Amino acid sequence: MPDGRHPGAGPVSEQSLALPPAVTSPRAARDWAVQRLGGWGRPEDRHTVVLLVSELVTNALVHARSHLTVHLLVDSAVVRVQVDDDSQDAPFRRPPGVERPGGRGLHLLDELARRWGVESTPTGKGVWFEVGDTTGS
Repeated sequence: MPDGRHPGAGPVSEQSLALPPAVTSPRAARDWAVQRLGGWGRPEDRHTVVLLVSELVTNALVHARSHLTVHLLVDSAVVRVQVDDDSQDAPFRRPPGVERPGGRGLHLLDELARRWGVESTPTGKGVWFEVGDTTGS
């Protein structure tokens, strides 16, 4: 991660992907994450990471409308993903509506990620999440 955190134990792979503010970016981020995860962890955890990557990238495109960078840190126990964009505006919950798409991203993070948060970056913010065994056991 940009702040150098090491969430779990074991060998670490850290990679980043810069993406344009384009409708193709969520798919590109998903495909990239699938390739980088390989056989890491349980299949359901890999699916969770891919879903949440797509959600964060989509949210950054819709709300920040800026270039973004996806950071992926993989170790033996935990995957940590952070999506940086150029907006200082923190994400906020909207009630999901039956009549309109959206409003589910932060709810998905609450339900599926072990932990998640938002931090300031030099050019905007990063929304991050962790999936896997964050207890270190």
